[in-house]
Amino acid sequence: MQERYEIRGKLGQGGLGAVYRAYDRSLKREVAIKRILTEEDGQAEEATRQMEQETGALAALQHPHIVTIYDVGTDDDGPFVVMELLKGNTVDELVEKAPLTWKDFKELGQQIMEGLIAAQDLGLVHRDLKPSNIMVNWLPSGKFQAKIVDFGLAKFSPKPSNQTLDQNDAVYGSIFFMAPEQFERAALDTRTDMYAIGCVYYFALSGVTPFQGDTGPQVMAAHLEHRVVPLAELRPDIPSWVADWVMWHINRTPAERPENAREALSNFIELNDIPGTETMTTGNSTPSTPEPEQPKRPRLIIPGAAPEAEAPAPEPTPAPAPATPPAQPIQPVAPVQETPPPPPAPEPTPEPAPPAPVAQTGPVPAPPVTQTAPQPLQPPAGAPPSVHTTAQQPTASVAETAPNAPPPAQPVVPVVQAATPTAPAPQAAPAPQAAKVVPTVQLSGSPVQPTGQAPVPQAAPAPQPAGGGAPGRPGMPGQSGGATMLPTAKKGMGAGAKIAIASILAVLVIIVGVMVASTMGSNKVNERYNDLVRIAADPATKELPVSGEDLGILLNSITLGNNKSRQTVYKALSIATATDGTDVDTEIAKFATTGNLNDEIRVTLLDKVLAIRSNPVVVPYLIEFARKTENDSAAAAALRAVRAMGGESELDDFLDVIQFTSSNTIRRAAEEAAAEVLKRAEDPGTAAQTIATAAETAVDDDNRRAMIRLLGPAGGEKAEEVVSGALEGDDDYDKLAALEALKYWRDDSMFETLIEFLEEQTDEKLRPKAFDAAYVFLTDKDRAKKRDDLDSEDFWKMLARNAKTEREQYTIVSGLAKQETSDWAMSVIEYFVDESESDNVIDRAEKALDYMKERQKVKGTDD
Repeated sequence: MQERYEIRGKLGQGGLGAVYRAYDRSLKREVAIKRILTEEDGQAEEATRQMEQETGALAALQHPHIVTIYDVGTDDDGPFVVMELLKGNTVDELVEKAPLTWKDFKELGQQIMEGLIAAQDLGLVHRDLKPSNIMVNWLPSGKFQAKIVDFGLAKFSPKPSNQTLDQNDAVYGSIFFMAPEQFERAALDTRTDMYAIGCVYYFALSGVTPFQGDTGPQVMAAHLEHRVVPLAELRPDIPSWVADWVMWHINRTPAERPENAREALSNFIELNDIPGTETMTTGNSTPSTPEPEQPKRPRLIIPGAAPEAEAPAPEPTPAPAPATPPAQPIQPVAPVQETPPPPPAPEPTPEPAPPAPVAQTGPVPAPPVTQTAPQPLQPPAGAPPSVHTTAQQPTASVAETAPNAPPPAQPVVPVVQAATPTAPAPQAAPAPQAAKVVPTVQLSGSPVQPTGQAPVPQAAPAPQPAGGGAPGRPGMPGQSGGATMLPTAKKGMGAGAKIAIASILAVLVIIVGVMVASTMGSNKVNERYNDLVRIAADPATKELPVSGEDLGILLNSITLGNNKSRQTVYKALSIATATDGTDVDTEIAKFATTGNLNDEIRVTLLDKVLAIRSNPVVVPYLIEFARKTENDSAAAAALRAVRAMGGESELDDFLDVIQFTSSNTIRRAAEEAAAEVLKRAEDPGTAAQTIATAAETAVDDDNRRAMIRLLGPAGGEKAEEVVSGALEGDDDYDKLAALEALKYWRDDSMFETLIEFLEEQTDEKLRPKAFDAAYVFLTDKDRAKKRDDLDSEDFWKMLARNAKTEREQYTIVSGLAKQETSDWAMSVIEYFVDESESDNVIDRAEKALDYMKERQKVKGTDD
């Protein structure tokens, strides 16, 4: 190596190795060389093995968006890999200055996806995608090029692989961008990379990581519990479908993410190519031609995400013009309506500061803001300007604005259109006036123009008869025949004309009166709206008195503005109490189920506002809506709201929905609601019989499996019979449903049946599910409280004796160490110290025992 490569400095160092800048004497070029660090003998062998994996994987890839491997070798200092030297910035370095603009992100995102497609086509899973592993280089033309680096943690295998652990029980990779299955040590595949790159995209557009916490465990918990602010709330200026597309990647469940980069990129390109998806609309103008059918948007299992957003309601008042207003299409003048218009956007209050945001402890917390305004990517200092992007850079006078941000309400000023009984169209700056025409007497020669006035177009002079004067009229004495004749005196106005003019003036007076009254009413609505949201925005406000009119103002205003501006309105509706006998809950339910709303608003009203209010009076509206609507997400939200309200008397309705819906989303929501009802029921014996019969007689497979799963929280002899039969049958999906039932079984009566199934199971898919079901069974807090120490020790030892893999043994040791300090728990862990064949498990078990003994001492001191 020393003969060919000259080391010129260290570029960086990671957990496994260091990267150096070097010079290739043979090919006369600078390169990067990665070496394994071998200071710790315990990690040298693993690090070397992973380096060899990286080498084999990258050598098979030749792609413009993946780092290129030049050479591989081994010398006295160990193995090394020679690769191209990338000169640029990592994504985290770029975002440190400002989040990316939409145009830059569109280019960056497509380049990264193209690189991932090439890797995934070879069966390669990166497993450590994060902003520092994506480098942005600048080409001579000034265009940037993204490259994915450091495949050192990848698995070159077409089959899913388990997450590798180091000797310190740490997981390789950055926890801010890792998928939940990596923390759970579950199987990894291409969807794991989709989650990680979704987190990277979220970070690139917002400047913050999607899942946050002050410590590592807090960040992990955020991933596992899926605590994330929808991207649309942080970047309302980007097209809404882009925010949904990014959130699609970071769904908690792998099945709800893109299958791979090819599917993700195909969806991105298809949505971007559709007219109307590039920017978000702010009005309700009707297109002259039908739009092409849009592709199916990604399913988003996140709060606030709406795959098919409708256009917002029309803005009642104009927004103030920007410093350099763009050209706007001329809008037709709207006719005056006999009925009052819907409430306009809220008018700015006299106070200089906006209302305080809703506190995080409120029902709908406000999202954090991005660290700074998005900025376009620029070539490094000293480089020539980009021929691709220079013309696209915005001028200093034109700032990026959110196309769906709520415009501040402006006072409506009546404008009378001459002889046109219509309401005024919104006015911006006054248009230039046409030049005033002043009557003049034009003699022969050049025309005489009034000072300061525009020239008056003149027609060609008409032929004059002999002797001068106009045709049919004698010539005027003292003037030449070419002179223009003076205007004749006007005759008096007839009675009919006077009557017509008087009628028109009367109509105009009426129109102006209606407009003035409407303006005064709108101003009052705005003032009341501002009062309501100002009170609701106070974190100390726990109750908001409203009249029926107030409630209408809040409901009608909810379609205006963006997600962030709606949060205060959601809170106001959540804490509203009637002052005049208005049934607030029923009115909200009717509005949520019948109003012309987009999916996001409808789901939030159902799943958040009504669930928080928790008034059973609205249950019939929600059940009926869930049965009839074709909107899966809204129906599921309605069922979740019923579930939050108790819903014991609606169990039959939930079962009815399960059996007759064709939507898996709605079926699953109804099943979860039914399971919650069964868990709370003191004696679900009758319901258990009904569910068992439905499981035995079901024709549809999905319905049968849903009923089998519900037998767990129902319990009883009939349920035991059906579930045992499913475990002994030939249908693996029925067995999985039975394992789900056993996981949440009502009492301990079926634990031994579950252990017997685990002991006999050799299927690679069913065995992990059986073990996980048994582990959840034992760790359920409600059941554990009812169990005495003797039974607890017996059950845990049953599971310990059937824990065959390192993952299973490790799970038991870690789970007990976190939850228990009792002697029986320590005896279970001692079993692994004596019986396990894994050094990792033994080491972990010994550490767990020391930890539990220390906790025992502390607990004894506290007692």
